[in-house]
Amino acid sequence: MALCSPIWGTFIHVPKCGGTWIRHMLKAMDKNAWEDGFPHSLPIAFDDCWAVVRDPVDWHRSAYAQRVKDKWVRYGKILPWREYCNMIGKCTWQQYLYRITHDLQGLCHWLFTSYTPPAVKVYRLEDTIYDKLREVGVDLDEKISDNQRNVTPDCYKYTIPDDVAEQIREYERGVYERWYP
Repeated sequence: MALCSPIWGTFIHVPKCGGTWIRHMLKAMDKNAWEDGFPHSLPIAFDDCWAVVRDPVDWHRSAYAQRVKDKWVRYGKILPWREYCNMIGKCTWQQYLYRITHDLQGLCHWLFTSYTPPAVKVYRLEDTIYDKLREVGVDLDEKISDNQRNVTPDCYKYTIPDDVAEQIREYERGVYERWYP
């Protein structure tokens, strides 16, 4: 979902990239901010748009944990997130790891690219997003610890063996080349 304000422009919420936390902070700054479209959809116009992406290894762990937490419910109108949900179906963690390294190579690159056309400025969740948030006036001292509390605890129980993480990095080369140079 795009969250719009004259203070920060238009924030596009890419699924599982810290968007809920960011939206919470932005809404606290501007009570008059408005939402443009369905959750996890592209905005109507691309004026001063920006988004956040996440390291694919961490993204897969978080996305899987969210799907389990939501009891595998498919999301109605939310594209391309719905397409992701359809592609992975309902599976165990081991089946999921197999799918993303055999059948769905480059899934994050496809998803991130779907949400970030060339006009969109992209920040990385792990580091550059903090520069953007400071730029628009967010006091991050207490907010970073708030984000740590909001992470789904179950996310960390899904471990990714080193060799599988390396495969993910190889198959998601497009993400690393475009957003993690």
